[in-house]
Amino acid sequence: MYQLGKDDIALMFFCGEDKDGKWNGCYEIKMYCDYANKFGTDHVDNMKRLMGLVTTCVHLMAEDDNFRLTVHDEYEKREKAFHEQRVHNVMDKHDELESKVKSDPKIISRKGNIIKVDWGQI
Repeated sequence: MYQLGKDDIALMFFCGEDKDGKWNGCYEIKMYCDYANKFGTDHVDNMKRLMGLVTTCVHLMAEDDNFRLTVHDEYEKREKAFHEQRVHNVMDKHDELESKVKSDPKIISRKGNIIKVDWGQI
């Protein structure tokens, strides 16, 4: 588990518990920051403002179905775009390697059914 440091600024979510220690469906959101942060008080104030906005969005998602659906749809759209970009990055790497491979490889040696080939990869 991550240990928060002096220079960290965090928004933390805590699950509410029932008498048996199981999650009761409630949550609590807390902010963590230290004004002795290496980035200075202006940075901490700006981050606290941002965390307050995010916290407000979380509360609105719990209260307003339309807002929650809008946020969910946007999340799905961004997640799909992120996944597609990762796939494209992998495919680009494969294409780059493929372009470095010779189409007519040089045979280095043959011993029985073992053939060593130089595909020209860098």
